[in-house]
Amino acid sequence: MTEAEIITLVQGALDNTFTIVSMLFGVVSAYLAGLFYFLGRSGFLLKLFGFFVLSWIFLYLGFAMIGIEQMTRALIDTMESLPERVTVAQPLLDIAGIFGPGGGRIYELGVLAGFGFASLIYLGLFFLTFVYRWGPRHD
Repeated sequence: MTEAEIITLVQGALDNTFTIVSMLFGVVSAYLAGLFYFLGRSGFLLKLFGFFVLSWIFLYLGFAMIGIEQMTRALIDTMESLPERVTVAQPLLDIAGIFGPGGGRIYELGVLAGFGFASLIYLGLFFLTFVYRWGPRHD
């Protein structure tokens, strides 16, 4: 595999990451709109069903992100093992190879931060679905 092919695959993985993040924003926005307009004042079973569907979507997107992260890690490791590299790819390796706290690569810290933010959003939506008491709407 050549360096150009690896860089193209890494860019494709980055595109997929942005697509999944935009899907997450869309799903969360739609769920919040549903909470505001009808789900927040509905019965427990409808809330449970809505949150169950949301949970499956979060799981699906999370597993997709894990697959992309593993592919990116393998591609960067492959690029690091190439005998000769063009200087254009060196900044990518410099960024990927920066070691953060605890010896983790910076992209691994980004993955952990992404899962952390997604978990906080998920917990916030749980709170808004089952704990928060939505009052009557004043349209």
